[in-house]
Amino acid sequence: MIPRILEVVNDIQHSNGLDEVSDFTLKICHHLGIEYFMVTGLPLENRLLRESIMLSNYPSSWVDHYISEQYLLFDPVAQHCAKTAKPFNWDAVSASPELSKKTKDVMADAASCGLASGLSIPIYTENGLQGCVSLAGSNVYFDEHQKISLHMLGLYLHDKLCDLDEFEQTRPVLTIREKDVICWAAMGKTNADIGEILSITERTVHFHWANVAAKLGTVNKTHSVVRAILEKIVNL
Repeated sequence: MIPRILEVVNDIQHSNGLDEVSDFTLKICHHLGIEYFMVTGLPLENRLLRESIMLSNYPSSWVDHYISEQYLLFDPVAQHCAKTAKPFNWDAVSASPELSKKTKDVMADAASCGLASGLSIPIYTENGLQGCVSLAGSNVYFDEHQKISLHMLGLYLHDKLCDLDEFEQTRPVLTIREKDVICWAAMGKTNADIGEILSITERTVHFHWANVAAKLGTVNKTHSVVRAILEKIVNL
């Protein structure tokens, strides 16, 4: 069941900073039984795709693979976002028998990373397509009534992220919580330790690591810590 939409939108509008928006989005997804989400701006070229990610807990291995294989050029979900302003379930575009082999590879590889199904919400303004909010997992499907509520949620979430001073598409910007996770890891703490120290679940710690990896272009926790320190993104 989707929470009362006006209350949800109000919570988004009054969120203070990227940390609150991240925590709020994760909480809503858990409530809906959604495993993964991604909010993006509009990448002008495939090489800028990573920088367009505003908020995400998608597996970093999938993001890396998607970019290296240039899947944006073949992704039926991304292509459909350019054709409609309405939210749509992925099976509406991935079940066609006319899909090319490369397009089928995109969806098959996504499924192998836990992104077997999903809902995408194209974000349009007076300037056209500006980005997308996607909810994904092993078994994601929303009916027409639910899509209306999620459409409003997606629009306000994307707009809030665009307005936050902390978000800059030109360079990686980590939230305070993400920096905390990195600093504690640099001091030898495990994910379980970090969760206990920050009073969050270990699953939420993994969520923050996924965000860090997507923003920094790193492949694992150690890589993330090293890059954050070398580039002075965090100070120990």
